[in-house]
Amino acid sequence: MLTLVVFVPLFAGVAWVIRPEIRRDPAVLWNLGGGEFPAILIYLALGALIIAMLILHELVHLAVFRLSGAGDSQIGVNGFAVFAWADGWYTRRGAMVLNAAAPFFVISAVGVSLFPLVSAEYFGWVYLPVVINAAVAAGDYMGIAWLLMVPRGAWISDEGETLTAYAPVLTDEESVQ
Repeated sequence: MLTLVVFVPLFAGVAWVIRPEIRRDPAVLWNLGGGEFPAILIYLALGALIIAMLILHELVHLAVFRLSGAGDSQIGVNGFAVFAWADGWYTRRGAMVLNAAAPFFVISAVGVSLFPLVSAEYFGWVYLPVVINAAVAAGDYMGIAWLLMVPRGAWISDEGETLTAYAPVLTDEESVQ
């Protein structure tokens, strides 16, 4: 919920800069096509949109794993949790921070780049996915905060819902200092 308190106004501000006419009518942020469609269809489409954003978010993690060399990476589901993971793969802290941050930045950049292209009547269909993705990334923000407390040089493994840090091995020269 805290992420919504942060990201709804953040992306509203971005929208207002890119589309000044939205500032005159902030309700445009939530426009989903007016009365053109029955409400039940809009609610079903919103549910599908949320599920699609969860999957897209995890696919970005998966792509970063694969680009980083994690061959056995996959998407898992545990109850309502959807997550990407790379079984038996270890990486440095910085690479894992990049992986955790990637969906927020990639999906936000794509969504914001669409802001000028979408009519006011359907603007919510672009604005909402950007905000939903930012909210979905709450676990990533917690992971990044934890990773930044892990010593540099540590190896990180991602077991899906859990990250594990392994202390860096010091050389004889480093241990004397």
